[in-house]
Amino acid sequence: MLTYETVHTARARKRRARNGSRSGARLLRFSLFLARAARADVKLNRADRTRQEVRKEMRENP
Repeated sequence: MLTYETVHTARARKRRARNGSRSGARLLRFSLFLARAARADVKLNRADRTRQEVRKEMRENP
């Protein structure tokens, strides 16, 4: 369930990513990750959730 705002900002992030902004690409990847997580939230089992936490930690500490 994506609201208009999330779709709109994701579109803006895509535009920024196409313009070659590295932070734009990172934001786009993160927003896609968040949208996927929100969509799959109901179906997530514990293993998926911990794998996402590991991925988040890896992204925070490169």
